[in-house]
Amino acid sequence: MKRLVTSTLIGFMMLFVFLLVGSAAMASGEGQIIKPSAAGAATGSTFFPLDYAFDSPDIVLDTTGAPTGGPGTNNAPAYSTSRVGYVDLGPNWSNIRITSTWTKYRASSVGNMTPYTEIWWDNDIDTTNDSGLTETHFNFNSVQGLANTGTTTPWLRDNDVSSSPITPMGRYLMLRSPINMTNRASEYAIVGYLVDEAIRVIPPAVAGQASGSQFFPMNNAFDGQPNLDPLTGEPTGGVSVVDAPAYADRVGYIDFGVDWNKVRITSTWTKYRASSSGNQTPYASLWWDDDIDTINDSGFTETQINFNSALNLSTGTTTPWIKDNDVISNPIAPKARYLLARSPLTMTNRASEYTILGWIDENGNGIQDALNRPVSGITLTGAGGATSILTGSTLQMSAAVQPFNATNKNVTWSVTNGTGSATINSTGLVTAVSDGTVTVKATAQDGSGVFGKIELAISQYSQFILPVQGASSIYYIDLQSAFPTVNWQTLERLYIPAGNYQYVKLGNLPQRTASNPLMITNYGGQVKISGTYSYTLSIEGGKNWILTGKYDSALKTGHVNFQGHLNGNYATSSTGLYGIEVGRNTSNGISVSKNATNFELSHIEVAHAGFAGLLIKTDGVATATMDGVKIHDMYIHDSESEGMYIGNTSSDLSKQHIFTNLEIYNNRVLRSGTEGIQLSNMGDGIKVHNNVVVMNSLDWKNPFQLWQDGVFQYSQRTGSAEIYNNVFIGGASSLFSVRLSAAPGETPNPMDEVLMHDNYFSHSRDILAYIHDTASNYATKFRFENNVIRQIHFQYDELPGGHVNSNKMFYVSDNTHNPMVFTNNTRDGGQVFIDSIAGNNGTVGNISASGNTTVANLAPVIFKDVTPFSSTFDWSLIERWDDYSDLYAVPIYFKDGDYVYDFPTGNLYKNIEVGTHTGKNPATNPSTWSLQTPMKEDFRLDATSPYQGIGLLP
Repeated sequence: MKRLVTSTLIGFMMLFVFLLVGSAAMASGEGQIIKPSAAGAATGSTFFPLDYAFDSPDIVLDTTGAPTGGPGTNNAPAYSTSRVGYVDLGPNWSNIRITSTWTKYRASSVGNMTPYTEIWWDNDIDTTNDSGLTETHFNFNSVQGLANTGTTTPWLRDNDVSSSPITPMGRYLMLRSPINMTNRASEYAIVGYLVDEAIRVIPPAVAGQASGSQFFPMNNAFDGQPNLDPLTGEPTGGVSVVDAPAYADRVGYIDFGVDWNKVRITSTWTKYRASSSGNQTPYASLWWDDDIDTINDSGFTETQINFNSALNLSTGTTTPWIKDNDVISNPIAPKARYLLARSPLTMTNRASEYTILGWIDENGNGIQDALNRPVSGITLTGAGGATSILTGSTLQMSAAVQPFNATNKNVTWSVTNGTGSATINSTGLVTAVSDGTVTVKATAQDGSGVFGKIELAISQYSQFILPVQGASSIYYIDLQSAFPTVNWQTLERLYIPAGNYQYVKLGNLPQRTASNPLMITNYGGQVKISGTYSYTLSIEGGKNWILTGKYDSALKTGHVNFQGHLNGNYATSSTGLYGIEVGRNTSNGISVSKNATNFELSHIEVAHAGFAGLLIKTDGVATATMDGVKIHDMYIHDSESEGMYIGNTSSDLSKQHIFTNLEIYNNRVLRSGTEGIQLSNMGDGIKVHNNVVVMNSLDWKNPFQLWQDGVFQYSQRTGSAEIYNNVFIGGASSLFSVRLSAAPGETPNPMDEVLMHDNYFSHSRDILAYIHDTASNYATKFRFENNVIRQIHFQYDELPGGHVNSNKMFYVSDNTHNPMVFTNNTRDGGQVFIDSIAGNNGTVGNISASGNTTVANLAPVIFKDVTPFSSTFDWSLIERWDDYSDLYAVPIYFKDGDYVYDFPTGNLYKNIEVGTHTGKNPATNPSTWSLQTPMKEDFRLDATSPYQGIGLLP
């Protein structure tokens, strides 16, 4: 979701435009040059450019309080006939207090000067004193008996009214010139100060333990006072030396000083320590008093403010300021100098600091005389943080105006239709008319021109867009608690805003029904997650949810510009074009855990995972069940280890949960360091079909542990599974393995079976498969039918350890219990098909084989476009480059014609150096390695392929 907040410096510039120089905030009483916001000839007067008298760019006060600097470009006006000029003191004129006026004279000036004959205050700039507010306390150009200034250009004071500063009686100061006006003045200056009764932090003069009380150092609660955020008006910062006191049934006092009666309290706040939680305990009683003993003898009980009163606190690693009371609509005026506070009988000890916000009634008129502050920014939000709205429904918008103390916070609401349409009323209530996006705008009414806007999504589906704009990561360990106003049982779309994130965690997803799943998808573009955190995309818990990057205009998922392989878009390579891309990382790509079940993953690219592309399991919780999981249309490539790691692989099955009704289909799993797909603790209803799993175990010479170098690894506990229509290419010790092993207390049914049929297997560096058994499961049948097996060529002796060619495809002789049936399979090569029967067909013990044939030149599968490789390419030539095997403690050698992928870059290289060699990094040895054109990855079957109906779905 894209939110745009327009802010401008104009507001701040207007605030102090009448100051020649000024700090960001002027305290009341601070002497300064009062620079008019404008000056000139009065309406109806003949030419009298009074602005010339205030055009110096560099006037400041020196250490004595006198002006220095100037003159400006032009001299002050001096016409010999009565004319009138005006001085505009700007919108904050009523906050100005004038203490003196000054005139700067030109060199060689001498004698008596002629002051203005009439000065008055007015609310217009015509030449008539219709207000009757004549000003007689100050003037300009009034020095008498001026000694010749010679070469100097002095500033001379006209009037000193600092003992009784002048409060303007109107915005405009009008000046009528005398009939005969001297022309020696070059510049005028007004010196004074601003009265700004702005909201501020009000630190106590003193605080401590009340007389007669046990130890209660209230001063500790005010020993690290905060600053005030100029935009939000909330306390920020503040470092407490010692935490606020937390002793039961004791009394402390807060001294507001000798000017206590000028204090006006608008809010009280408490800062809490990290790791604070639960309900805090406010003071049992507070009262105002003229002494600091423990007795409320004044009777001035205070019930509107308190401290340490937060409820349902959860600070985590933060140390937040939490508001205790907001009384800005009716500020508290102290009834005495001291505020006494009695602690409760049981007091929580999580508070580190207190603070009091308010203003000081400096002029004693009981009215907050604050400067006019224009709006500088507006931030818009929907009720409950919503940035989406159902078609036909309403959403109340709110506008947070900055700064918090802007004089006029009123805004005008409007809406601009985009792909959708909506209306909005004068209070900011949006009514959604049609699907799409609209932009809501709120414009300040103070004339500053500042506005804020936000894009709203309108849909027929209820939706929530995570409020993470601009964030580099997303972390919600408890999504439902983080957004309690969202109805997690009816929400239809959970949107992740487009952006680049280092990691994403979505924890405690809701438990939903199969007929009403929660769809989670990207919004507004591509969601790309890549980084070095301990996880990359982690989803925890929930039932019946779908995570998808698929673009579907009707279902409102994905984004039109990131469609991946949708509509057969494989030929131009769909890399980087999926709505959700989990990119290069040092952990796992997507992890799903914490009892999640009945979920679906689809249309996501998972690339260059530091370990597994997918890691799906709830470790150590035997009672958990991952049921009804679907994984399809994924593009998983270049994982350091497994492409898919599903289910715990430990030997103690008693501590691990089972998977049921898992379906994995239409996925591309390419170039894994170890197995392409590894499934453990499988139960009934498993279907793995129409996947392309190619170029796996590329790290077969340096895997993270022994025997992690197949293509498909499968372990069945109970129930039945069907594995069909897949393409498995490129393994090391085997192309697949099956283990039949039940957990304690499970009784496999003799009708259970693992059925593998109509698959294509090719290019193993040792054997085709291992079929293992354990004493816990002798009942499950293994059935292998109508499969194609080709190009099993022994190369495993390239590893140390004296590996010998066993000259067989199936290693099943150790399994003398589980029924195994091999029917109508076609293979090439001269190896023994099944070791126990020493051939293609026959029956020995628990093994039956029939209809299996050998074809000498068995045709390969033909893909649409995997350039630069042809259909006859030897896929066993591809490995991942490394110079040394940490597992086997030997150098890794390559020879002419080998291909390698360089994991850091993803580049493909071909070995062009004759002989064998090691230690030559492809990126820096072009005479050994030739950089190849990136591989195209359209692994759909070509129409000319001799095998149809397998691999990726049309």
